[in-house]
Amino acid sequence: MRNDSLSCEKIFINRDYREIRQIGRGGDGTVYLVFHKPTEQMRAAKCFRTENSQRRLQELMLIKRLRHSALPQVLDICIGEQQIWLIMEYINGRNISEIPCEERSMIQFFSIARQLSEILIYLHTRPCPILHLDLKPTNVLLRQDGSLVLIDFGAAILEAWGETQGHYGTPGFAAPEQKQQGKRIDVRADIYGYGALLYFYLCEKRPVVAQTKKMEWNSPWQKRCKRGVRQIVERCLSPEPEGRFTDFQEVQKAFALVRLRYHWYRRMQKSIGVVVFLAVVLGFAWSHLLYTGMFSEIAVRQNRKKYDLLLERSEALGFSLAVGCFEEAVKLCPGRNEWCFLLLERIGSDYIFDEGEEEAVRKLIYTVLPGEEWTFLEYQKSTNNSAYRELAYRMGMLYWYFYSGTGGKRAAANWFEAAVDLQRKQVESGEQKENKDACEQESAWLESAKIHAEISGYYERLGKRDAEGFMGAKYSSYWEDLKRLWALDSLEKEGRGVQLHVADELLGCMLFHMQEIYESGESYETVKKLLELLENFFQRTGKEMEATDLEKAKEQCNEARVSIMRVYERIGGTVFEK
Repeated sequence: MRNDSLSCEKIFINRDYREIRQIGRGGDGTVYLVFHKPTEQMRAAKCFRTENSQRRLQELMLIKRLRHSALPQVLDICIGEQQIWLIMEYINGRNISEIPCEERSMIQFFSIARQLSEILIYLHTRPCPILHLDLKPTNVLLRQDGSLVLIDFGAAILEAWGETQGHYGTPGFAAPEQKQQGKRIDVRADIYGYGALLYFYLCEKRPVVAQTKKMEWNSPWQKRCKRGVRQIVERCLSPEPEGRFTDFQEVQKAFALVRLRYHWYRRMQKSIGVVVFLAVVLGFAWSHLLYTGMFSEIAVRQNRKKYDLLLERSEALGFSLAVGCFEEAVKLCPGRNEWCFLLLERIGSDYIFDEGEEEAVRKLIYTVLPGEEWTFLEYQKSTNNSAYRELAYRMGMLYWYFYSGTGGKRAAANWFEAAVDLQRKQVESGEQKENKDACEQESAWLESAKIHAEISGYYERLGKRDAEGFMGAKYSSYWEDLKRLWALDSLEKEGRGVQLHVADELLGCMLFHMQEIYESGESYETVKKLLELLENFFQRTGKEMEATDLEKAKEQCNEARVSIMRVYERIGGTVFEK
């Protein structure tokens, strides 16, 4: 925590942070995107328009200690004469209000409800329970893999200090008792905000709650939003705290039962519809049934043929027209995924993944399939685990090595972790045994995904210190992960662009961190052999590199040799053979 009396502009310009742009504004402050100079990382900084009270500082210090994958980590607190600055990690995602209606589904609704309740259970069960008090669509972000992040703790207070004291929240989403000065509040205030947010997701408007009027459910989802869901949301939105759920464990139990009934109802609805239809027309249209069955089969074959032609045609078109072919292909055969891998291969062929290409991919994989409530990505995850894991891995590689925007490493880490987590769950459940041969074929890139996920953990800890003041990132673990990555047979299949990236990282370690590598216990023979492998690699790939890049690589190899010589000769008495 740093103490500074400068204005907000001077804090960023003269100290460790540089302001990039304003990214949000609320009732209690303004949020900026800032650049942290020592770690070269983007972060979010919120300036509170509040008096510098000791109680507020204690609340923020407790929030700083929170550790949860769905909460942005608080990295620093800056104190000025009239402002308090909260420095947090920057989350790259879209908020609930930015999800188009055509992408929304009950599957996504249940996922958001579950994840958000788990986050709030974590906050409410801390040794000093924390109330968020500002649950609204813009404060809930969705990453690309569907995971949820809760942000903006500007209105948060400790439950032990539960008087409102001006913590009003956002109109339409804040509980009625938050508007009453001196009224004591508890976890049920967050339950109200939770219900208001879910209502917004379903109806695309803020709830209007009154003592005597029944809630309006004018939703485009009216047919799919069953009574059980509406009853849970309405109970959360009870004007009186006594009418709501007592805690989020009770909310989770209610939703678990409703979700079970929902899936059972869908299956029964489909089964009953088929039975009734057959019972009515069986005696009348047996021949017609045969005819329509033949016609349906013909239509399926025609769609498959059109699908294959679209994929073939896309190879001779530019990127935009090829994306148009893929959009038609996914409509014809929603369950097939060849188009997606062709698209990712095409993007990676020039070693550049720009934001326009990212938007095209996002639009295709997150669009709800025709006649379904699933997106393409959700459908693959539920019906074709192997394809989903490979898709997640390919997305991770594009973001990790070729993304031209900001936040590529963080986005890649999410994709890699998604692939690894799904494979681990399959192994634990026993499903992996049924597909043993397929798992052996994909084990190479799964190992690569695991290593990249571990390296991303190093990047996350870079520049941070633990409770004892020691650096969180150990360079030795980064060095070992890079060696494992270089040794993978599958690395060569990823193309020269990826190999060159990894080779440059290894050379950078030898040039600038040879001392740390030696202190980690690395032997001279291992370092020498690895440098020789890198030299041979650059010699083999010289024809594919620019002359200046090849010359630079040779110079770095020579400099690395000198760096290794200097460390091992000075400390261990060993030098390279001349």
